Amino acid sequence: MPSVEDITAAMTPATKAVIVLHYGGYPGDIVRISQECRARGVLLVEDAACAVASRVGSKACGVIGDIGVWSFDGQKIVAAGDGGMLYARDPQLVARARKLTYFGLEQLSGFSQAKHVDTRWWEFEISSFSRRSIMNDVQAAIGSTQLQRLPEFIHRRREVVEHYDRELRDDPSVQTPPPLPLGHTSSYYLYWVQMEASIRDAVARDMYERGIYTTFRYAALHRVRAYKSPARLPKAESAVARTLCLPLHQALTDADVEFIVAALKNAIRGRWQKKSEAVNVVR
Repeated sequence: MPSVEDITAAMTPATKAVIVLHYGGYPGDIVRISQECRARGVLLVEDAACAVASRVGSKACGVIGDIGVWSFDGQKIVAAGDGGMLYARDPQLVARARKLTYFGLEQLSGFSQAKHVDTRWWEFEISSFSRRSIMNDVQAAIGSTQLQRLPEFIHRRREVVEHYDRELRDDPSVQTPPPLPLGHTSSYYLYWVQMEASIRDAVARDMYERGIYTTFRYAALHRVRAYKSPARLPKAESAVARTLCLPLHQALTDADVEFIVAALKNAIRGRWQKKSEAVNVVR
C-alpha cells in the first residue's frame, strides 16, 4: 500500500489522477493521500474492489476520493456473478458514466420515457460510442442478498485473519500483514505473507502439492508488457518476488486454517533445509 510520500514523489506537473488500490481490503494512507491530491487539484480514483466493507473512521473506502469502483465478480466478497459499481463525487461525471455504461444512450428505456413524453417514447439518441456494461436484474438480486449477508462474511473473515496472525506473527521465517491503524476497518479480502524471494515459488508449489492453492495478487503494472514502462519501482518489485496470498474466505473452518498454517511452516522449513544442503554441497 503506497504512502502519501511515495505518491507525491511520483507526481509531476503532468499528473492528472492518482489511482490507489486498497490492497487486501486495507485502507492504507488514503485520507492523507486524498488531502494531498485535493490540494494539488489531482483526481483521486479508489480501486475498492478489495474493500467493500473497509472504512477509515466513519468514511467508507471508495467515497474518500473523487471516484470509487467496486467489483462483484465471483472472486469478490459480495459476489453477484459479475459486474460492479461506480461512485463519483461530481454529478456530471455520474451522468456521463451512466451514458457510457449503456451504449451512450441519452435517455432511459422507452417504457420509462412513456411516463414523461406524449408520443414516440421509443425513439432514442446516442451521444457517444460505447458498450453495454450494466448489471442485469438477476445479478442485482443476487448482489442485494449478498449485501445482507456481508456483516457475517466480514465477521468470519476477520476470525480467519486473526487465526493466521496468532499462528504466524511470531514465526521469523514469514512476515505477516501490518496491524490495522486505530480507526481503520478492513474487508479482509486477502491474507498475504512475505518470505525470502529465493524460496517463495517453491513454497507455493509445495503447498499446491498438499492441495492448497496459493497465489500472488496483483501484478506490478509497470512490468506488464502492454504498458511498456521503463519505471523502476523497488518496493513493488520486492513485493512481487516475496509475497504469497494464503486462502481466505468465509467458508474456511478452523481446521482448514490449522492445516494451511502447518503446510506453510513445513514448506518453508523444508525449502530452507534444501537450500542449506545445496550450499554445503557447493562448499
